[in-house]
Parts: sequence; C-alpha cells; structure tokens
Amino acid sequence: MHRLGEQSKELIDRNGTNPEDEAEVHPKETALGLWTMMKYRTTRNMTLVIMFAWLITSLTYFGLYLTSSSLSGDRHLNFFLTAAMELPSSFLVYKLFSLFGRKKAIIILIGASAVTLLTVAVLKSVGDSDAINTSTVVLSLLGMIGISGAFGGLWLYTPEIYPTTLRNAGMGIASATARIGGVFSPYTRMLAARVVWGPALVFGAGCFIASSLLLTLPETHNKQLPQHLDEILSSKRERGKGEGAKKRKNINSKSKEEI
Repeated sequence: MHRLGEQSKELIDRNGTNPEDEAEVHPKETALGLWTMMKYRTTRNMTLVIMFAWLITSLTYFGLYLTSSSLSGDRHLNFFLTAAMELPSSFLVYKLFSLFGRKKAIIILIGASAVTLLTVAVLKSVGDSDAINTSTVVLSLLGMIGISGAFGGLWLYTPEIYPTTLRNAGMGIASATARIGGVFSPYTRMLAARVVWGPALVFGAGCFIASSLLLTLPETHNKQLPQHLDEILSSKRERGKGEGAKKRKNINSKSKEEI
C-alpha cells in the first residue's frame, strides 16, 4: 500500500491511511499535562493507581536493600544476595510477560512479594530461632525477586496505558512518585531498629494493596497503543455501555421467564 501510494504520489502512511483524512478525524493535539490527567475520571483513576504502584514498588525495592543488613547472618553477604536477585528477576519478568501479558505479570510479581514479605513479618513477630532466621532471609530474597521484576515491568507498562499526548506526562508523574518512595525508604531502617517486623509489614501490606488496585487497569499486551486522549475515554464509555446492555438484557430475560 505504501509503495502504491508513492507511485501515485499520494501521502499514505504505513497503516494505509491518508494523513489528511487522519487529521480530519483526530485534529492535531499538543502534549497534555497533569491537569488533563486529573480532569477526566478515567485518566485520573488510572494515574492515581499508577502513582501508588510506583510509590510502593520504589519504597519496597530500596527498603529491602537498606534493611538487608538487619537480617540474620553476615550483613555483607545478605546485601550481596539481595543485589544478586536482580538477575533472576529479569529473566522471570521476561517469561511472565510472554505468558500472561503486562498487567497480570506485574500483579503476580507484586502479589508474590506481598505474600513473602507478610510471611516475613509474621515469622519475625513469632520469635527468634535459627529456622525462623533462615526462613526470613530466604523469603526476603524471594520478595526482592518479585519487587525488582515488578519495578522493571512498570517501566514498560506505564507508557503503554497512556495515549501519545499524555505519555510523557504519565511517565513523569510516575517517576517522580517513585523518587518520593525512594526518599522515604531510609526511614524503614529506623523502623527496623525499633520494630523488627515493621518494615516487612509495611512492604507486604503496600504490595498487597497495589496489586489489588492494578486489577482496575487495562491490559496492553498485543494491543494497539492509544494515540489520542479520546480513544481511552471512548473505550471506557463503550465498556460501560456494553456492561449496562448485558445487565438490561438479563433483567428482561428474567422478567419474560416469570411471565
């Protein structure tokens, strides 16, 4: 199609559409900012969920590094093992993305971190023995694998859910929120000095809430990325209308059966 367009001296892009016709359907839009993201309920809810996910992921990621010295055993070895978990997490997130897509893979990774870190909090609150100490180290390393993979996955998933005109603003606010989580992460080490199971409880509870909120976001795997703001707004309305139509159809069918 593109070659035929060049032969006929017409401007046709790779998708087989005329840019002039495309301009009539979607007028030229400039890059939008934070105000537009908060103006519409669809983009506002999406942005708030993304911000919380980045905040918790960053807090947990850097917090696990900083609190690794509080684990039992050699603090230098624990820090090395925590850093070494970056390698298997990279392979794991690649495999999960291929099997389940973007959203499900990130939810699985953050959810796994939530389970392991909450278990660490429970074990540390129970007592102090060799078996418990070994278990907490292993579970903390598993939690690091999950949160490290989720952190990398969010870098890929976040720009895909925003249209082109909001993509830079979306990544900017997400990255800024992650920096806030990094700023607060050193305080988890102070918390560990007072309450040994406190950081694991904060990390685990935050990851559980984040994984639950991510269920509300759309999947982007093998789907065309939105180019304009009205695309995600119209798709949201269409989904709402479709669900409403199904409910009305079920109600009408039940009423007919009763008659």
